[in-house]
Amino acid sequence: MSALTAPNWQLDALAASVAAQLPGLQVEWIEQIGSTNSMLLERARSNALHATLLVAQSQTAGRGRQGKVWASAANASLTFSLAVQLQRDDLSGLSLAVGVALAQALDPRNDRSGRARLVLKWPNDLWLTVGQAAHKLGGVLIETQGVEAQRWVVIGVGLNVCDWDAPADLKQGLASVATLDPQATPERVLAQVAPGLIAATLRFDADGLTPFAAAFAARDLLYGQDLQTSDADAAAGVGDGVDSDGALRLRTPRGLKRVRSGEVSVRWAAPADRLA
Repeated sequence: MSALTAPNWQLDALAASVAAQLPGLQVEWIEQIGSTNSMLLERARSNALHATLLVAQSQTAGRGRQGKVWASAANASLTFSLAVQLQRDDLSGLSLAVGVALAQALDPRNDRSGRARLVLKWPNDLWLTVGQAAHKLGGVLIETQGVEAQRWVVIGVGLNVCDWDAPADLKQGLASVATLDPQATPERVLAQVAPGLIAATLRFDADGLTPFAAAFAARDLLYGQDLQTSDADAAAGVGDGVDSDGALRLRTPRGLKRVRSGEVSVRWAAPADRLA
């Protein structure tokens, strides 16, 4: 089946809508695949990759950060990857810019307290807050592949679109786009997020994280929260936003610390104004 005539996805219209932003972008659809990121990285290693947006109806071996499995379900999840060549040497903070673009596309409105409902957990997750609870809605995986003088950046996105029969160890911690938009489908969500994602990626390439800093701060799940991290030098503290290079700031008894990678856990407490 032609990638641009995949049923219900209207990918030809999507390709046309982003052609001015990223000329030559190939938009492809595949019914089932192990991992969209893995396929694009393999193409890069084989020197057979062009700028591509690859969408999967379902993934059987989806991947998250640090080797974690990304579970998904056909017709209830959206999984896709964008492969582009960027000129910026330092990609620190790209996952934050991507998260901002996804969140703004899916949840441009705020709740009555003036706070965003769709928030960002450093460095690569989207969480949905509902009252005093917060659950994971999506994630981003950014990988690179150098081939001779070229470097490909592959941005993988996984979003829970509707409720589905997730594994027992995940089910209680998941949220879905359908909470924000009861009419949400994977096809509709892709059309919502892809143009903004491409625009944000190109803007980051030109200007870094700075243009996204305020929008990230407005959706920062970890700010003011008690955190535990896997960084031995900053094992515990209070979230204090991010630096200009995307590093997490942590207020600790030994002063302000920066965390550049690793795992962060939080027992999220709703801000007081949300509980009013």
